[in-house]
Amino acid sequence: MRDLLLGLLTTLLLATTSLAEAKYYPPLDRLVLNEVVSTAPASSYPFYLPKRGRYYAEIIREGQTDTAPQTLNLIVRVMRDTTVLFEKHVQQTLAGDQPGATLFWLNSPYDVPDRHELTVTVATDTPLATPLRLQITRKVELLPLFVR
Repeated sequence: MRDLLLGLLTTLLLATTSLAEAKYYPPLDRLVLNEVVSTAPASSYPFYLPKRGRYYAEIIREGQTDTAPQTLNLIVRVMRDTTVLFEKHVQQTLAGDQPGATLFWLNSPYDVPDRHELTVTVATDTPLATPLRLQITRKVELLPLFVR
């Protein structure tokens, strides 16, 4: 019995140390866009907002993150067919050790409609030193607790 208890305790301690080292990645059901921005002046990607709520757009460096600081001038447009629904001009400086940054917040259905086929276009006037990944993720919304 003592050996069984010691074995369970050892397993528990090893499991908690491996959980502490795990990195956090957004769940796939919250990630609505995950594309590498091409080096072309403008790139378009289809995306779909499945639920209402707040979404945030992030730009993340691909590959080596210890590079020179980079200033990005981006124009991000969300379109439905040929109609521009949302447009954001972003100037973001990524430090040498900074892997990514949040560009902007997007509210659905106020800024853009949900449950419709949309297109996001990313345009830049500066050449990209490293490949960048654009991610749009839904923010976690906890339900309000009603106290009686």
